Amino acid sequence: MRYVTAVILTFLGLAGSLGVSAKDAAQPLTGEKLLAVCNSQHQSDKALCRYYIIGVTSGIKLGLYMASETPAHQRPCLPRVATGSTLEAIVVPSMARDFAAHPSLAKDDAAFAIAANLSDVFPCSHKD
Repeated sequence: MRYVTAVILTFLGLAGSLGVSAKDAAQPLTGEKLLAVCNSQHQSDKALCRYYIIGVTSGIKLGLYMASETPAHQRPCLPRVATGSTLEAIVVPSMARDFAAHPSLAKDDAAFAIAANLSDVFPCSHKD
């Protein structure tokens, strides 16, 4: 699950090479487009495919963990209008500060670091 951030950055970075505009990159990747990327002969496309699958899988695992182990008020409640660039602008500097203050956190699962940072910025207002 350490690959969640890499998935996002890889997708955004490779989107241009796939002929995907910045506007399209903000839209969900369709199954048709993912399959085309996964079946490509280009290694960068295959990496995007792999990281996208890893990212979705990591997200499912994290979501299941948070649903069963984390009180609602400690979960992130993202606004519908949160864009990828907004989330990146929040998460990357927050992780850098956290890792500088607590270097051992850098060795933990990145998905949990992202979730913790987003929970701080976008906390749910309700309690379990």
